[in-house]
Amino acid sequence: MSAPSSEKPSDVKAVIKSVDMSEEMQETATQMAVTALEKYAVEKDVAMYIKKEFDRLYNTTWHCVVGKHFGSFVTHGE
Repeated sequence: MSAPSSEKPSDVKAVIKSVDMSEEMQETATQMAVTALEKYAVEKDVAMYIKKEFDRLYNTTWHCVVGKHFGSFVTHGE
């Protein structure tokens, strides 16, 4: 999800390319991202907001990466 400076976060459409979450969790994540982008201008703060909200709602440890240029490789176990 990206929000160019000419667009408000609420005008941006989320594109989910690969996911291992329920539809409900995807919707929650999308809404949290919109809220975070409306509240914060710094990517670190956006990520912190989303991470803390997911930790609170789903009682586990989550990771959140926000930015335009980065690489990552993440795995998880159930």
